[in-house]
Amino acid sequence: DKWNLLVERSNFLTTYDQHGKRIADLELKTVNFHDPVMMIPAHAVGTIAVTEPAVTVSGMLIMGTLVLDEDTLQPLFRWRTKNEPGDRVIAASPSMAAAWQDVRGEKRVVIREPGDTDWKTVWSGPSSFMIGPQFLDASRFVMATDKEIMVFNDKGDVEARTSLKADQYAVAKDGKHVVAAYAEPSPSAAFAPSIRIDVFGPSFHRTATLANFASDASDFRVALSPDGDKLAILAHLRVKVLAITE
Repeated sequence: DKWNLLVERSNFLTTYDQHGKRIADLELKTVNFHDPVMMIPAHAVGTIAVTEPAVTVSGMLIMGTLVLDEDTLQPLFRWRTKNEPGDRVIAASPSMAAAWQDVRGEKRVVIREPGDTDWKTVWSGPSSFMIGPQFLDASRFVMATDKEIMVFNDKGDVEARTSLKADQYAVAKDGKHVVAAYAEPSPSAAFAPSIRIDVFGPSFHRTATLANFASDASDFRVALSPDGDKLAILAHLRVKVLAITE
């Protein structure tokens, strides 16, 4: 297995091997200086989905997406499609892509394969937010709403779900481990939020829960080591690393 490093700097992507040797560079040129470029890596399947909104002369909003190999930065496939109203976050494996949409206040989970002409809606419902998608393998990905965390397959079926809220989650590069974090509201400004961190192993089985974990940073982040045996928590530019035992 290759545990390479991906570095994103503005519109530049660079990959390094585990010895610090540079593998590849890629500069992404935007159509418009003010148009954002979304670069969503899927570490478990070794891809990066690069998405850039652009407006044609007729005023039609086009969503262009290019799927790259995470190590070589070579293109795997691409498409251009009319965007639906609302926000969208696109992630892709070598064989399919997944996204979420906000259409008139309704959240949707959509999927497509490289040859498809449009997205296929596989889930819809009310939710104050959605997080994801992140791929576990080439045909399965994770999505989170304000009520539950779900695992979808390439047919759009929900293979597993758990009734937990998640402000954020992370997938290990082995695709077998997931960690989800949720901040309970503080009773007052004098108290730090109470953070619950749930750890899931293979088959989306919950293996551990860290309850009442305190963080005084509202923008803390969580990440897993490539094989899921260590949990990193970043807050205020400080990293805490915890060992995970199943």
